Amino acid sequence: MLRCPPKKANLKLELINFGWETMGKTQNAECYMDCSIVLIEFSIKSLNQGSVQVFIKEIFKRFQDFALSMSNNDSIFKKLEFLLVKVMMSGSDFSELIGFENLLSLLNYFPETMKQKLCEKMLLFFCEQNSKLDDGFLIMSILQVAKTLHD
Repeated sequence: MLRCPPKKANLKLELINFGWETMGKTQNAECYMDCSIVLIEFSIKSLNQGSVQVFIKEIFKRFQDFALSMSNNDSIFKKLEFLLVKVMMSGSDFSELIGFENLLSLLNYFPETMKQKLCEKMLLFFCEQNSKLDDGFLIMSILQVAKTLHD
C-alpha cells in the first residue's frame, strides 16, 4: 500500500478512513503508534498537507493520553520520533512543523536524550530551509527548541 498507493482518490480516502477508525479503537500504545506511522506515510504520499496536519494533531493528542498512563517505554518514544522525522522530511516549511498543536509540549514527554536529539533535528531542519524570521510565534518556538537543546 505504501509502495504503490491506489490511483483513485476515493479508494485512498476509504483506506485512510478505515485505518483511522480501526486504530482509534485500540488501547494498545504500541499498536497505535505502528498504525500511525503507516497512516502518516500513506497520507503524506496520497493527501494534501492540510490532511496530514489533521492526522498528526490527533496522533499527538492520543499520544499524550498514552504518555500519562505508561512508563518510560523507549519503543513508543522511538516510534513517535520516527513519525516526527518522517513529517520533517516531507515538510517544505519549518513553520508547518512547529505549527502543529501540542508539538512543543509533546517534547516534554520524551526522555532527555531523545528530546535533545529531536530538538537538534528540528533546528537543523529549520536551518536547511533558509527562511526569514518574520513571525513572532516562529521566533518564540525556535528559541524554545534551542533552549530545550541547551538545557
